Amino acid sequence: MVKLEFFAVDHWLAERSTSTRHNLAHTSAHPASISDLEAIPGQENCDDFLSSFRSQPLDYPADFSGLASLRSKIANLYSEDLPFGNVLTTASGSLANFIVFYALIGPGDHVIIPSPGYPQLQAVPGSLGAEVSFWKANPQNEWNFDFDELEGLIKSNTKMIVINNPLNPLGTVLSEAALRKIIDIARKHSIIVFSDEIYRPIFYPSSSSSESRTPPSIISLGYEKTVATSALSKSYSLAGIRIGWLASASQDIIDLCVNARAYCLIATSQLDEHVAEFALDPKRSASIVEQNISQAERNKLIVQAFIDHHSDVCSWVAPVGAALGFMKFTRGDRLVDDLSLCKVLHEEEGVLLVPGTCFGKEYAGWVRIGLGMPSQRLRDGLEVVSSPELAPVFVRSRHLRKPSLPSERVSITMAWQLWEKFKADHPATADYMSEICAAVRPYLPPVNFITAHYAYFICTGLIFAGIFHGLSHSANSVSFIDSLFLVISAFTTSGLNTVDISKLTTAQQAIIALMMVLGSPVFVSIFTIWLRARVFEKRFEDIVEAERNRRIKKTGAIVGMAGAMIGLPVMSSFKGSKRKQKKDRHERQAEADAFQLTGSTSHEKGHGRSHSQTTQQGSGPSGMLEPIEEGQRLGFSTSFTEPLSPKSNAAARRRPFSRDDSRQSVSESFDFKTFIHENKKSVGRNGQFFDLTEEQREYLGGVEYRALKILFTIVCIYFILWQLLGAITLGAWSYVHSQSITAVNAQNSWWAGIFLAISSFNNAGMTLLDAGVTAFDNDAFVLTIVTILSLAGNAAFPAFLRATVYFCSLVLKVSVDSDEYLVWKEAFDFILKYPRRLYMMMFPTKANLVFVTMFSTIAVMDWVLLLVLSIGNSAIEAYPVGKRVGLALFQALSIPSSGFAVVSVSSLYFDVLVLWVIVMYISAYPEIIVMRNSNVYEERSLGIYTTQPEKSEESNSTLDESAEELLPTFEPLLSRPTSGHTLGLEKSAVSAVGASQDKSGISTKPIKKIAAIGRRGTSFVGKQIQSRMNNFQGVGVTARPRLKRSAAINFNDPNEASESTSTFEGHVSLVSQHLRGQLSHDIWAIAFSLFLITLIETSHSIADPRSYSVFNFLFEIVSGYTNIGLSMGLPNYSFSFVGGWYTGSKLVMIIMMIRGRHRGLPVALDHAVKLPGWDNVRKQNEDAEIRRTLSKSRTTLQF
Repeated sequence: MVKLEFFAVDHWLAERSTSTRHNLAHTSAHPASISDLEAIPGQENCDDFLSSFRSQPLDYPADFSGLASLRSKIANLYSEDLPFGNVLTTASGSLANFIVFYALIGPGDHVIIPSPGYPQLQAVPGSLGAEVSFWKANPQNEWNFDFDELEGLIKSNTKMIVINNPLNPLGTVLSEAALRKIIDIARKHSIIVFSDEIYRPIFYPSSSSSESRTPPSIISLGYEKTVATSALSKSYSLAGIRIGWLASASQDIIDLCVNARAYCLIATSQLDEHVAEFALDPKRSASIVEQNISQAERNKLIVQAFIDHHSDVCSWVAPVGAALGFMKFTRGDRLVDDLSLCKVLHEEEGVLLVPGTCFGKEYAGWVRIGLGMPSQRLRDGLEVVSSPELAPVFVRSRHLRKPSLPSERVSITMAWQLWEKFKADHPATADYMSEICAAVRPYLPPVNFITAHYAYFICTGLIFAGIFHGLSHSANSVSFIDSLFLVISAFTTSGLNTVDISKLTTAQQAIIALMMVLGSPVFVSIFTIWLRARVFEKRFEDIVEAERNRRIKKTGAIVGMAGAMIGLPVMSSFKGSKRKQKKDRHERQAEADAFQLTGSTSHEKGHGRSHSQTTQQGSGPSGMLEPIEEGQRLGFSTSFTEPLSPKSNAAARRRPFSRDDSRQSVSESFDFKTFIHENKKSVGRNGQFFDLTEEQREYLGGVEYRALKILFTIVCIYFILWQLLGAITLGAWSYVHSQSITAVNAQNSWWAGIFLAISSFNNAGMTLLDAGVTAFDNDAFVLTIVTILSLAGNAAFPAFLRATVYFCSLVLKVSVDSDEYLVWKEAFDFILKYPRRLYMMMFPTKANLVFVTMFSTIAVMDWVLLLVLSIGNSAIEAYPVGKRVGLALFQALSIPSSGFAVVSVSSLYFDVLVLWVIVMYISAYPEIIVMRNSNVYEERSLGIYTTQPEKSEESNSTLDESAEELLPTFEPLLSRPTSGHTLGLEKSAVSAVGASQDKSGISTKPIKKIAAIGRRGTSFVGKQIQSRMNNFQGVGVTARPRLKRSAAINFNDPNEASESTSTFEGHVSLVSQHLRGQLSHDIWAIAFSLFLITLIETSHSIADPRSYSVFNFLFEIVSGYTNIGLSMGLPNYSFSFVGGWYTGSKLVMIIMMIRGRHRGLPVALDHAVKLPGWDNVRKQNEDAEIRRTLSKSRTTLQF
């Protein structure tokens, strides 16, 4: 199958051309109409033109090669001596290019192609099996080509040299002297020269008298093996007339092309050919070209003025031909991400440009702009690009690329170039590798948080398992499968062990402790905060550096340390000029302001000056990148004779909120809460922000970045301090009070206490004692510390962390200067109000309350039922009542957390064991469901969107908001029963029929009344059955409300009952969707693993059916899958039940532990684990629009 490269340029334009307001991308001359052509004098008038083919049958032409008179006029464009038979018409210039390649190039041939260049010219030869080499223009030398390099590219099988003159996308021109050099090289090696000359008539007048910039066509230079293509679209203003052509001085080439053309089309449109003939009248075509050259020249000067004013960030090599140019955008010594820049310009402002990446990865940072459009369109588009709202794009493009240097061999650009070179040198191998990659790619998982999490656990586990196995003592060697099991069990915090941990070497025990720490959910989540903060720093790299310098200069050591934790001050200055008047606070933000692309500005930059002042500032050079003044708008004017005239209301049109226009009046007390209050209509559920201006996005991004830095510091200190204090406490206690206990297994008491603290905090459930924590059943202090560590470390971590953050905010309030505290306060307010935008394991206030309530309910239920169901059990009743209650409480809190067993599991009644299987499985649900229900992108992840009904009474707002936030619902708009409106129509229809029948003199009222009662009775019964059957519509669909007693059927008023029974609204609970998704993820895996393990362990079950019962297998599987670690054990052994299994069963359990460790993760589409990017803004705006649409539909589709 033919492999064609992705046509990036055409796809980019096709996807965006219809939705743009300022199309600066297309490179065709401004289109002309038939009336426009008629108005241009020529040798043939319009009447003669129309009459020449008005009566002509629209059949196949006599000559399939094209209209002879048209081909003659095309031949005259090249040379008087070129016969029209050496010209072929096609349906477009692109088709003409394809026909040339199709006719002249094949497998084994070598083709040299310019770069950058039109993608079709670069891709088609390779798809036909030819070997391709790129002749690269040098951007450091005004995009000129090196002819020595061209000589070096020639091979024995070189068949063709391709040129594009003028060159797309550069607008550079190969002079006549350069063309003759190419001809000389080609003649020496008998190589065909193919020139795409679609822009050829568009040459700007030369400013130098030494050399003309209007070179001839390649076929006019006396070399027979040349071929040229062109069309009416670019230079002749007739893109809608689909006529292109190819011409050659060689009849042999023409004959080959005629044959290839026959496989592509029979003939071109006769109407198009006649219009083309009329347009190519010598006088008329010359006038068209002259007008288009003048238009392109005017636009070139406009763009040049724009570049001159923004020379610090924008540059180009001025084009000398074609209606296009190639602009480079930089930020310091770095290239702006052209894809992000062009996407933002199009999606947010409607400006369409073509990113240089579409022409190749090595042209990242460049942007193609068209010059053939009306000048006003160009001015309007460039005005938008110059606006202060768009200026931060150049700072926060998704990635800022450094220019590729020859020494940076490991850069992405160089790697891409090496790959391109490899493809050129070894096309068959490269194609084979590409085919393999294409075949394998669909079977590979996507790269996201979930897959990265899996990769981390699998790869790290295998590495440490190998190290663990290598540290085995020769006298007590641990097999690799047991080593892998122990490492994975500790890594996933499951706590099951296949060998006695007390018999391991100290180094192996240390690895087990290390794996508990590395696999802790808290430790892994810390990395996500760090990574997201790093991405923020990359996006705002220059601003962060300015802030660091400011801290060193202004704040001193103590405040500097605090500032380092904060990171970055407010990133936007939209809070108003009154705040700016306070210099010490303003300087904390000045360097962090969004930057403006500006030349000589009419706005004063002094403190306290109004933005309306017009005193000219001349202190800085033109084109200098300077901070935007608060309230200042960028004026764009030049000294050129056609100045770019800004529209006075452009900025107002771009801002969705009127408050932006009065921001000078914002009070000094502006903070994050004020921002939320002012933008409350732009705040959606779960902390989504939509319909914000770029300025507001910058402010929000700054607050979010500082919140991430603070949260990262708090979580790190929390993670270290709890374990450190716990280790010191339990280690010291064990050393003082429990040496006799640890001596049973010959363990150091300090090390045993430290290990227990690490295991407790990370919820691993492992100890160095064979008896586990049952050895401490008389030590209330140890059990209390273990319980607190277990809750703080994972089980109740979200609640503990929120309390810690709140406590830190209170401490800072009383310990930090009030002026400095305002900067901290914004970040703490953000953390406490929208924690799920930052972190996956911290919840908002209401969600946190739901989590605590659910977790407490499970623990209390387990506590009470354990005591009740153990009545009569001698193993439990052996303890005094007070101790029994205390141990039951410890056990109830331990099961959903660390998994320690303070009583022998095998000694409990069967009903308690069944209870524990249930509790182990559901123990993670509070955190899982609340985490996913509070996800910023919850609706998008489920594909279900909530509506936003307006509340009728303010008194119910608190309760309604709580219910809506925690248990949102979806309104199925098309499942509503018929409402009163339709019934009213039916009633009118019945009344009309009744009236008609009354006129006939026959009374039918009794019959109609009986029929109506029957219909209504049937409808009433049907609706009751329907409301009950709704319970069987699947998990996640809540039952319809029951019929109220007051809504009983009323046969006298048929509409009353119908309307009352039709006012229900169907709901799909998002929480139920989460529950269903979690069950579908878990149940099949547990059932399938149970089947596999019982199959493998059949011989054990036959030999010892009591110990190897199906329930014991299920208990162990659920314990391992939920990472709890309780085990039934084996008689006379202190390790877990799984220690007596075969290798195959252990492998299944390893897989189940890894899978279970990932069941509690947030979805991949979670704001807290997705890197900051422009797609986040788009997603939140899209979600808001969907909800608004559903809300409107909800109110309008009341049938």
